[in-house]
Amino acid sequence: MCSAIGARQYTATLSNIPEDWDNVEACMKTSFYVHGKAVSTSPICTVTPALNSTTIVQGRWIVDFDESDCVPVWSAISSECSSYGMRTYQADIHVPPGLDALASCKATPAIIQEKKLYPECELARQDDGTLVAKGHWNIPDTSCAPQWVRVTPHACYTYDQKRYTAVLDKIPHEMDPLKTCFEAPLRIPGDTGLLSPVYYWAFGIDRVRKPDSCGWDGGGMVGTWYLEHSDCRPTLISMQRYGCVGSGLQRFESEVADFGPYEEWYHLCTAIPYQWWGKTYLPVKCESRKSWGKTRRYVLYDIPTDQCA
Repeated sequence: MCSAIGARQYTATLSNIPEDWDNVEACMKTSFYVHGKAVSTSPICTVTPALNSTTIVQGRWIVDFDESDCVPVWSAISSECSSYGMRTYQADIHVPPGLDALASCKATPAIIQEKKLYPECELARQDDGTLVAKGHWNIPDTSCAPQWVRVTPHACYTYDQKRYTAVLDKIPHEMDPLKTCFEAPLRIPGDTGLLSPVYYWAFGIDRVRKPDSCGWDGGGMVGTWYLEHSDCRPTLISMQRYGCVGSGLQRFESEVADFGPYEEWYHLCTAIPYQWWGKTYLPVKCESRKSWGKTRRYVLYDIPTDQCA
């Protein structure tokens, strides 16, 4: 029976010891051969009384060469993409009798991608009730990282946020498309109107974002992002305070400028926040007015105040 990986214990009985020899000394000095080679280590010798005033002298050796039957062996290793950018390799391991299955699994490396790697291991119960040690290796793999294509900007979703969509291309067949979509990051291009690349570099801000939502559209898995964008930041100019418009409410009004090109102004206008005494207020309405042949946009806020009690 194997005593360790690549090692087996051997026991032999020493016979024909001359009467005037010491039994233990004879055991220690007698050569022992296994696989055609002399064992270099000294044995552990025992002397046991037997019948008829005789003794039994035995030696025990741990042999750690040419013991291939005591080396655990991996079954054929299979692999599949398990998550975005990650491939999982897995295999069962045959553990020789006498060895601890889980410890042997953890101590036995495999060659994966030309590297000797040690696995993570667990015991799994088979249909017949026996326990089998299984190993797995999680290895980064670009073939498990489908890429975003057809990145498309859309209209502003709300104040300071533009909607972007992209299609996740070449999803490996074994990966769940929806799960993979939420795991796949998109590198934000420098021309989205976000903060400048220099700002991101200086302050260590990550410019890689995972989708805010995912779903099937037109037969493809589509991710959606809501990203900061200068086109979605209209500017309040010439804020004016007017009279009371109800119990405890005072009307504030400002002209609005700097709507992004092709943006629906009213949708954006109704989402413009206004800070007043540490609180944020949203518009009660927006209006479009013409004056001297020019159209201007206005936003109106009703803000609580004791002056209108």
